[in-house]
Amino acid sequence: MKIHLFSFDKINVFKRIAGLEAAGCEVDARAPDGPDFFKKLKLHPPQLFVIDLTRSPSQGRDIGLYLRKAGPTRHVPLLLVGGDEDKVSRVRELLPGAVYTSRQSIKTAIVNAAANPLIDPIVPASAMAGYSGAPLMQKLGIKEGMVVGLVHAPKDARDILGALPKDVHLIESLSNERSLYLWFLHSAHDLDRDLPAMVGGAGHGRIWMIWAKKSSPLAAEVTQQIVRDRGLSAGVD
Repeated sequence: MKIHLFSFDKINVFKRIAGLEAAGCEVDARAPDGPDFFKKLKLHPPQLFVIDLTRSPSQGRDIGLYLRKAGPTRHVPLLLVGGDEDKVSRVRELLPGAVYTSRQSIKTAIVNAAANPLIDPIVPASAMAGYSGAPLMQKLGIKEGMVVGLVHAPKDARDILGALPKDVHLIESLSNERSLYLWFLHSAHDLDRDLPAMVGGAGHGRIWMIWAKKSSPLAAEVTQQIVRDRGLSAGVD
């Protein structure tokens, strides 16, 4: 069986691959590495997607939602492995048709998932459904004590953010001392011009790219696909 493994545990990923190969599977564990990654994956989907939730359940959830949302991969079984149950329970709500298992039971789960393909899978309303209904600070991942960088922010950005968690500081500059960045995009030209500096100057800080909705009078040519493609090309995952 051909399997694509998504794992965010770089230390143990080879153990994960070996375990799947021991179960008789042909494993592709390439991570998203450019704008054509998902295009190629949709052209030649595997027989099963395995998503390791141990290290980053939210990233695994988002990939699972994307695969369910996209027509070419919608009917490919999803096998989600491990993860803290408190966090995985939310993933279960969003991806009810997936198979969930522990690492110890993965061989049996692979057989069951392959033998029971989805005929009419539940399609999420959006690939971003994992963030629906959450408070803004939770969606952005802003927590107590963080130093948050604002890049090209509108004048009313602080008012829009509203009440912040305790000891959160908003700084309008680029530095690797920031915990997280809110980068406001006004055009695709701004994205292309500033992306190298953002990737190189953010250190280990996370980056949110923010742009106007299509229905907004401020809407430009920036779209989710453009941002995803440019970001993956620059090594942002």
